[in-house]
Amino acid sequence: MATSAMEGSKTDPKPQNEQNGESHKPPTPFEQAIVLSGHGKFHLLLSIGCGFCLVAMVGEVFGTAFLIPAAQCEFEMDSSEKGLLNAISYIGMICSSHLWGYLADTRGRRKTLIVALVLDAVCGLASSLADTYWLFCLLRFFNGFFVCAPSAVVFAYLGEFHSAPTRSRAVMLVSVFLSVGGIFQQGLAWLIIPQDWAVQLPWPDLIFRSWRVFVVINALPSVATAVILFFLPESPKFLFSKGKEGQALDVLRRVFAVNTGRPAEEYPVARVVMDAREIAPTAVVQPTSAIEIFKSMWLQTKPLFQRPNLTLTTLACIIQFSLYASYNGFAVWLPDLYNRLSIYTERNPNHSLTICEVVTALANSTAVAGDFVRSTQIDNLTELIMVNSTEGHVANETWGLNNMSPCTSTVDPTVFRNSLAVGLVCITVYTCAGFLVKFIQKKLLMVVCLVASSVCIATINVANTELLLVVLSSIFIAMAGVSVNMLSSIVIDNIPTQLRAMAICLSLMSGRLGVTVCSLVLGILLDSACNASLFSLSGIVLVCCILTYMLPGPPKDTC
Repeated sequence: MATSAMEGSKTDPKPQNEQNGESHKPPTPFEQAIVLSGHGKFHLLLSIGCGFCLVAMVGEVFGTAFLIPAAQCEFEMDSSEKGLLNAISYIGMICSSHLWGYLADTRGRRKTLIVALVLDAVCGLASSLADTYWLFCLLRFFNGFFVCAPSAVVFAYLGEFHSAPTRSRAVMLVSVFLSVGGIFQQGLAWLIIPQDWAVQLPWPDLIFRSWRVFVVINALPSVATAVILFFLPESPKFLFSKGKEGQALDVLRRVFAVNTGRPAEEYPVARVVMDAREIAPTAVVQPTSAIEIFKSMWLQTKPLFQRPNLTLTTLACIIQFSLYASYNGFAVWLPDLYNRLSIYTERNPNHSLTICEVVTALANSTAVAGDFVRSTQIDNLTELIMVNSTEGHVANETWGLNNMSPCTSTVDPTVFRNSLAVGLVCITVYTCAGFLVKFIQKKLLMVVCLVASSVCIATINVANTELLLVVLSSIFIAMAGVSVNMLSSIVIDNIPTQLRAMAICLSLMSGRLGVTVCSLVLGILLDSACNASLFSLSGIVLVCCILTYMLPGPPKDTC
């Protein structure tokens, strides 16, 4: 059933074409109105702005992995504190996902993005001056809290400027910026963090080292993105869903003018109709007290867990939890696995072991040499104790004991090199998927990617060289990442406008919860049950593949 987008609204001015005497034109369906606005320069600028949102998220969330080795001495971190710092941004994102979805669906996509990005930049800059571990940890929590908005709301914002034929491809191509941001960050870390200079600041009383410069630079994309979004309009579909037909048509005219180079007045749409399902209920007084806000958030969330949205919402949350747990939970351990295999290969060039055999060997050497290491107060056993597995004894490598201090802030360069390789593979896979989605059904493409991911993570069990580990882990992460973004595209296609941002935020919140759970579980099981852990991750991905068949197809009238 179609109905006019709140025609005759008392709070919204009449569309310009109606004032010019063109009200006799029949109303145009919103999907056709989007098509008539063209596809060109505006969408390129929009993609750049949305892409920078993802770059900002990558820098703030994943940069911590590079900071920990460099900052561990200054903050005197033990293993549990390192683990908390690694997870704290995800915890912040979990805590705020619901809030940002609510704000984006009620106050606007663009406004929510700008506010969140500015606050994220402030917290990022402030954290570069933190002089204690707990203050730094608190500020990184708020980084995750605020940067959650750009990581999820941006897909709803982007998709609502596109028609059905271009929407999925746009989401996939913008996802390339995730890898671009990762490569930029890893290259920057490689360039900056190894520097050994330090500057004593008069206030606050701390030494400003290179890793703090890295924190500052990671905050800059948030500032740049907020500036870009300031010059972009609000989503026309969101405006229509709130009954602001005049403002929405003005946005479409602006898009038309930028894309075609013709005057906005030539835009051939005077009025627009939308599916009744897409129009929000009559506006009510904005909530002011905390109780009213929580009640409003629940009312905004409740329809997602009712028919006809219940099945998709539930499946999206389960699949995102499982996929994030498998590929992102594994990814946070990759630098450590790269390091272990590299060190073992360097010290035992004539012996070839799989990655799990290396992990088990190093864990066994840790147990045998534990008393000696505790007495010297050195905890990085992978750099000190190596195992010659073919001879069946622990080789005490005294080369490290003579030259290593109890705390080291160095980062193995192979970590950056291998991470760059993963990023390049992801860019290639994301770009190919962005073009293939135009010809292959999203569900089918998602199934193919998940099967490939499952095979790769299972095959890692037999990887006995660093190159093979990098290749398999790169394909696994890239294919699983494509599936995550494909799922977000399916949600965008099938959830009504006024619930869309909330649905994406809830599904991604489930994903981040999965990352937190998996990273902690792998920390417990990796040394003692490495093979079983990797096969379990492969099984989880296969379960996601089965669940994908239960996802709905594209709606007959994609709005």
